[in-house]
Amino acid sequence: MYQKIRLNHLKNKHKNQKGIIIGGGPSLKKEIQHNYFSLLKNTNNYVIIGTNVSAFEIIEPDYYLFVDRWFWHKFYQKIDILKNCIKLSQVEQQFNNKLKRSLSYDIIKIPTNHMFYPLLDKENKFKCNNIGSFALSLAEYLGLNEIYLFGIDMKLDKENKKNFHDYYKEKNKSKIEVIENNINNHYNNIIAIIKRLEQKCVKIFSCSKESRLNNDLVFVESKTLL
Repeated sequence: MYQKIRLNHLKNKHKNQKGIIIGGGPSLKKEIQHNYFSLLKNTNNYVIIGTNVSAFEIIEPDYYLFVDRWFWHKFYQKIDILKNCIKLSQVEQQFNNKLKRSLSYDIIKIPTNHMFYPLLDKENKFKCNNIGSFALSLAEYLGLNEIYLFGIDMKLDKENKKNFHDYYKEKNKSKIEVIENNINNHYNNIIAIIKRLEQKCVKIFSCSKESRLNNDLVFVESKTLL
């Protein structure tokens, strides 16, 4: 009899394997143009975690993480189409009632009111305030010990864009100063989690030349992963 996958089924499922986290920063444009992620997926050498728009615009990953209520209301039809990945979210049912529909059966509900590192740890909680931090928490939960980051830029590009797409224009109409302040908070949060992971001997690398994280992580050329 088929049993629905639950979050505890994923604990250390990929112990000591390599993984990739795909964010949504402008630096992804180059890899998209070169069809890089399709080539990378075909190697089968990495567990791929996709976040938000990257999962249905770039590549269907092994794991798909989204947490934004607005995002779910906007893109639930695109998310439903994804059938070959494990989806995780903390979207609550009460917000789906407005759509007169329920969460897809194949979405694993993160049973917390907030995002935390380590995932499901009841004693040593450190709050994640962005999708990149939460993806790192999931990566550790899966048992990955070598993680490569794409599109986690933590800064605006020359056109003052923080994403490779324009989907969030209607959602985020804040002034540049406010956006930059939010990015700084996200950056400090993700660095704090990276340091915790490194203390556990998890290796983390940046694969985006434009990423602000290159001040803190070893940069690796994306082509070397193929």
